Amino acid sequence: MKHRSKREKHGDEIKVDNCETMELTAEEELILASAGPETEKSADAGSAAPEISKTYAVGSETPVADKAGEKKRVKSDKTEDKKEKSTSFWGGKSEAEFGERVSSIPDDSGHKPEPLLIVRVIAALVAILLPRFLDIPDLTVNIIYIAAAVIAGYDIVIAAVKDIIRQNYLGENLPLVIAAVCSFAIGRGFEGSVAVLLLQAAYIFRGILVRKTRLTKLGEVTLPPPAKGVSVGDTIMVNEGSRVPTDCTVIEGRGMVDCGFITGDISPIQFKSGDFIPAGCVCISGQMMLKAETLPESTVSAKIGRTIDAGYKTLTETEKRIFSAARFVTPVMLLISLILLIVLPFSYDYSFTEALRRIITIIAISSPCAALLSIPMSYLSAIISARRAGIVFRDAALMDKTATVKTVVFDKAGTVTNGSYIVSDIYSDKMDPAMFLKVAAHAAAVSNRPVARAIVSAYGDRVNFDLINDFTEHRGKGVSVLVEGIQILLGSYTFMSEKGIALPEESFDGTAVYMAVQDAYAGRIVLKDSVNTNIPETLNELYASGVDRVAMISSDGRERDGIVAREAGINEYYAECSVEDKARRIKELRNHAPAGSSIAYVGCGDYCEQACRNADIAVMLRGMEDRYSARDADIVVMGRSVKAVPDAIVRARRVRVAAKIKFGISMLFKLMIVILAATGIVPLWFGLLLDNCVSLALILDFTGFLRPKTNNEGD
Repeated sequence: MKHRSKREKHGDEIKVDNCETMELTAEEELILASAGPETEKSADAGSAAPEISKTYAVGSETPVADKAGEKKRVKSDKTEDKKEKSTSFWGGKSEAEFGERVSSIPDDSGHKPEPLLIVRVIAALVAILLPRFLDIPDLTVNIIYIAAAVIAGYDIVIAAVKDIIRQNYLGENLPLVIAAVCSFAIGRGFEGSVAVLLLQAAYIFRGILVRKTRLTKLGEVTLPPPAKGVSVGDTIMVNEGSRVPTDCTVIEGRGMVDCGFITGDISPIQFKSGDFIPAGCVCISGQMMLKAETLPESTVSAKIGRTIDAGYKTLTETEKRIFSAARFVTPVMLLISLILLIVLPFSYDYSFTEALRRIITIIAISSPCAALLSIPMSYLSAIISARRAGIVFRDAALMDKTATVKTVVFDKAGTVTNGSYIVSDIYSDKMDPAMFLKVAAHAAAVSNRPVARAIVSAYGDRVNFDLINDFTEHRGKGVSVLVEGIQILLGSYTFMSEKGIALPEESFDGTAVYMAVQDAYAGRIVLKDSVNTNIPETLNELYASGVDRVAMISSDGRERDGIVAREAGINEYYAECSVEDKARRIKELRNHAPAGSSIAYVGCGDYCEQACRNADIAVMLRGMEDRYSARDADIVVMGRSVKAVPDAIVRARRVRVAAKIKFGISMLFKLMIVILAATGIVPLWFGLLLDNCVSLALILDFTGFLRPKTNNEGD
């Protein structure tokens, strides 16, 4: 008989009644929640869809026989999860939460030009060129130039008026309108009309370039929809060379799979029955029957794409500083113009008209907004480059903050160690080791924590899920469950103490899991884990990237942690830490960190949520495997490599420095144009053309189009 389970969530406790298996639905396993209301709507639609089981072979439109196994699975009420995820790492944020950029910056999402705008620009261009080829009276020529300027830029004039009303004097529209009016006033209508046309053309090219760049970059990390519609509950046959069309669970068979699209690592991973496999992975060898767990638009890949699309627009601290400096650009330019207007006629014998001709070029390029547009594009490029390497930043502001990390704290399990626990010893005076392990395996069977999986694996026999009821998981601490009507507690020393279970004071070499039967201590299981071979190299890379302090925290015994720390090369470690101890240690380390720096907490699997909240930046490893890992995370590493931590820090620091340098370059070009304009070499239209070409070049360079392809493309 198949039961339907009810899943309740209270803080860190997860309760499941009438459990039959340890699997939860894939939507709970996904670490990404949708960004924005449209996604929530589609998610709700997906959960409400009727479960019509169909089976497809990938690449075929013909259903094949349903070979789903007889293994029963838990279905969960996801309503509370959705509510929580909407405000979690991957949930959408409002513009107010993200921060507001200078309002005069053009739309940094890009746009397609309206057909009418293209027609206006072409008509204005024809009108401007007409007097060059026809013999037309001067008065008529001036009228044509005025008409061309109005046709090309009447909306620029409207925008300039709005800027005045809003008291926004940093935009490009108002300086250009002033410069154009002055040009017509001194009889240089050609330059004035061309300047208006050039700014309108610059807006068009920027919009096209930004939009195309954004869509192209996002297309690199998202999947096209599958040729055949896939519904939740469908079964899909995947053979060698087939791509997984949506997030699935393996229900039969096994195979080697390339998950590089998600993790950034091309090394194949073996998947077997019960494993979650995200969309975009490619089967290299073997054959698997999969069950579709999400709609294609709700996959891990799709949610990452939406998160990146929303997150790159957040206002970073670097941008705030650059914007603060940029606010002085326009006043300084206007001051220079005023000085030249006074100095040139009286000191160098230039006419007032000639002086005005020179300074209108400076006025026209006085806005810094074109240069500022390239900054969010730089963060988009860097975030997507990191995504291709399997590193997902929550948003641009978080990436900018990562550049200030000086202290890194590793939660030992799964980071400093491999996270592959093995049962080494069983101690019990109440029952023999085989029976003790059997009871512990049944108590842990519904949990998907690494320690629980190790206990079930050590048991090795079939778990009878009909015996399991009233399962409650206390995240990071342990579980309480009825096994054949008997109350079982299984968990850490802290968990047992909270439940009032008296434990013996004993030392041990490894991770201890205690068990109580009917509120009486029954014994403990000791598990061991091996040190991650990549840790020494990771530490060297962290120190090379500018990190000053590395520490390790753990709930395991002091003796074992000392051995692990020495083998890993970590000098500072804190052992036998409860959840509260970990959070307190993180807070203490943050309080003692250098001013202006950040502290990063790196966890995996059973990470400490309170520690995440106390750290400036929470980094979670194995995001593809762990269903809860991104709930409180700022950076999610989809793969297993701990070397992604220094990689993330280096990427953040590079883009931060690049943004500052290239803004400086744009200001140097403005200074050059000012000098050329003051000497009379550069007319209005040519100065404006140079300024806009520089801004377009910066956008292209930030997005990698002007640089040769390398292995670290986009960095």
